[in-house]
Amino acid sequence: MIATTSRFKINEKFVTSKMIDGEAIIINLANGMYYSLDKTGGVAWLLIGGGLSLDEITAAVSARFSVPARQVRDDVIALVTDLLKQNLILPADGVAATKVALEAYAGEAYETPVLNSYDDMGDVLALDPPLPQVEIEPAAWDAIPQ
Repeated sequence: MIATTSRFKINEKFVTSKMIDGEAIIINLANGMYYSLDKTGGVAWLLIGGGLSLDEITAAVSARFSVPARQVRDDVIALVTDLLKQNLILPADGVAATKVALEAYAGEAYETPVLNSYDDMGDVLALDPPLPQVEIEPAAWDAIPQ
């Protein structure tokens, strides 16, 4: 059982994601699978990425969508369990939370968050994976042999 005080972070070593029109599009670069989280799931993804605890995510989603906290807590725990199984997030206890703006999600109705998974791009992503941007300090260029 996952403690409600647990915090998580996006597995940035293998995962890249982008929010598009309230939907989280998530790609696992290690296996070529890609995922989506619509509406409430997209909001939960933002909050998880912000390092909020399950209690804080529950409170934010419950307040945002005017849904009982008990229902939200059960749904968020189920979602986090799925995200952990897919290696999309990692435990991050001790990480400070950041402020996450949810104003863009006004007018949306609550829906149980469901992780949708797709494998039809696995072969393409395996051949030419999108790589997270790597930033190198200018001084580091001098250390690279020419």
